[in-house]
Amino acid sequence: MTKPLNILILEDEVIIARSLERIVTPFANVKIAHDYNTAAAHLATLKPSLVLLDINLRGSEKTGIDFAREFKEAFQFEIIFITAYFDNTTFSLASELNPLNYIVKPFKKSQVEIAVQLIIHQLAEKEKKDSNFNAIKLEDLTKVEKQVLKLISLGLSSKLIALELFKSSKTVLNHRSNIIKKLDIPNTNNALLIWSIENRAKIISYVSD
Repeated sequence: MTKPLNILILEDEVIIARSLERIVTPFANVKIAHDYNTAAAHLATLKPSLVLLDINLRGSEKTGIDFAREFKEAFQFEIIFITAYFDNTTFSLASELNPLNYIVKPFKKSQVEIAVQLIIHQLAEKEKKDSNFNAIKLEDLTKVEKQVLKLISLGLSSKLIALELFKSSKTVLNHRSNIIKKLDIPNTNNALLIWSIENRAKIISYVSD
């Protein structure tokens, strides 16, 4: 990865937190928090790519699941849940947050090392895809082509896009053809649709109305 991996550990047991810190320090910049509020305070400065979350936090009404639910989207970090208790209800609630892995206590050093190394690889691949997207010169598209691309990413057909933009279907098809050429997207069946859906969030944020 071109960017250093920052890891936040939220674990209320000091010995376990220090053990996790020793295991992951060779791979990342690490900060430890033993309670919910301290972990929340670290987010803005550390900007972690990964948070190791203890689910059950002693002395707190909130859990690691609550922490992920409250902050994951805003700070864009990935999650590994760490817990000694993993009943069906907990598993269901945790799964809603799309964690990359679960580690059940007591854990082995190799379990944590492998999990973190897999995530480093996944984040590197994601960064590569983001870099590829940024390298594409969307600024080469005309204003109408950008609007067409945005609507394609939302799943609209050429006919519906024509109605939305008050254009003819033929004009929209011409715009689609130009977009494919300018963005170097393979001119194969549904390639533009698939590409635009995969990059929907970036396209929407880039293309203003």
